[in-house]
Order: sequence, then C-alpha cells, then structure tokens
Amino acid sequence: MPSHTTMLSYGLREYSPHFRRRISHLSTCACLSDKRLYPTFFRTVPSDEFQISALVQLMKHFGWQWVGIIHSAGVYASDGAAEFIKQGKAEGICVEYVISFELYDTKIEHKVKEKLKASTSSVVLLYMSLTYMRDFLKMVNGNNLPRKQWIGSEAWISQVDLASLGSKNVLHGAMGFALSRSIIPGLAEFLLSLKVSDEPESVMIKAFWESFFDCSFSPSNNTKLCTGDEDLRTITSAYTNTELRSVRNVYTAVYSIAHALNALLRCENGLNPTTGKHCVNKTDIQPKQVQYVHIYICMVYLSTD
Repeated sequence: MPSHTTMLSYGLREYSPHFRRRISHLSTCACLSDKRLYPTFFRTVPSDEFQISALVQLMKHFGWQWVGIIHSAGVYASDGAAEFIKQGKAEGICVEYVISFELYDTKIEHKVKEKLKASTSSVVLLYMSLTYMRDFLKMVNGNNLPRKQWIGSEAWISQVDLASLGSKNVLHGAMGFALSRSIIPGLAEFLLSLKVSDEPESVMIKAFWESFFDCSFSPSNNTKLCTGDEDLRTITSAYTNTELRSVRNVYTAVYSIAHALNALLRCENGLNPTTGKHCVNKTDIQPKQVQYVHIYICMVYLSTD
C-alpha cells in the first residue's frame, strides 16, 4: 500500500540497524525485499513484483501491446511503473507515454486530458494509490474523454466506493488484481460482542464508542447520552467489516509472530530445539533476538482457506 510503504521504507532505511522487527500487512513495494537495506522487515502481503508480472501477462493475454501509464507520485508507483516497463518490454509491450500524476501540479489536469485525447493507445495502466485515484476520477469525470480500457493497481481496483464518485461509467470494464478475500471464523462474532463493560476503565473504548454511536458518556446538550449497551451489530463501519481484504494479512502477521515467539521460547533439557541454543526466559527477550523470527516464520504455514 503506497503511502504506508513510502513512510515505512524511509523509516526502515534510516533506522534499520536499531529498529525493532516489523511485519507489515499492507506494504507491497518491491524495494522492501532488499534485505541489505531492510534486514528487519517482513510482510504477509505479496511484493508488487508479482502484481506487475500478472499485469504484464494480462495485457499479453489480450494482445494489448501499445499502452499508456499514469502513476501517482512516490516510491510505490514510480518503482511499479518502471518495473512494468521493464517486464513489458520483454513481452513485446510498448509504452506510448508515462505521466506522473502530481496532486499539487497546477498543470497536471490539462496535461493528462490532452494526452488522453491525443494518444493512440486505448489501454492505460493507472498505477496509483487510492488517494490519488480519487482525485484522478474527480478530474476526468464529465470531461468527454475518449473511452479507454483502464488497468488498475491493487491499491484501488477493488475499492467499490470509487463508483459512487459519479465515475461508474468511466470505470466500466476496468481490470486488475486484488488481494484475496477470506472470512476468519469467529472474528466477526468476537468484534461485535465488544461492550464497554468489558473494559470499563478504557478511555480508548469509550472514545471509540462515542464516535461510532454519536453519543457521549458525559452529560451534554449537543449529543445523546451513551448507555454502554448499544449494539455494534446495528452500525456499519471499517471496524465491523471483517471481510476487508487486508484483515487476513493482519491475522497472518499476528499469528506468525505468535508462532515465532512460541518457537523461541521452547525449552527441552535446557536447550531450545529450534535454535540449539540455551533456553531464553520470556521476560528477558530482546528485540535483537527476534532477528531469528524469519527462520520461524518461514516454518509457519497458515491456511487461508
């Protein structure tokens, strides 16, 4: 995921020697696969390298050999576009133009519109973050631009609400690849069963509750009083949507760490059977010891069925 990737890659590069180990559920930039630069980084989401290979094969399958590329600013999209050009060339796909869509470029709207009108390629790869894609659609909607076959990146292609921007006709027929969606048994029931009484002293839960139910635990003339008995099943929000495509990645990341720590803490006759070293106490584990986490994570298989 673009903005998250950009900030994370900068932070990991600057502070990696002293950084705590990280497992990301959304950072897809292929740049993060370089263990020389990011030795403490792991992820439960595929690198963009796989997405780009799939996009190239998609275009090859339909015989689309003359395409344009519009990408958002930042490492995520610029690297992705460059990799697409490289892989596409090897498959006989030629790129007519490449436009970097800069939000604060006052001339970008005119530049994009003119290029889309003048170009001879009918297929356009929109390698963009979701934020940039929203702005792009607002810009092109209602401008009588030539019909194009849009190919979208994973960051936005499965975002249903984009059609609600009045861009349904623009997006008609758009294609791309998305993260797989799966349901985690019991997760929805667990999340929806939350009550304020479970953690009555939790400031976070109370703030969360007030926000979702538009009420207040403090008497107010402007909002109704929260009872704490409100039912989460009556609202729709990101919290209650357990079918989000990233949920499985978070689940896998948490369980990978859990399995890794479990392996690290195993002890038989004074030795850890996984590392062959002396056993460690759970109260004495240091971040650097979890550097071995990649060994354990590689041994972990979590079914996504």
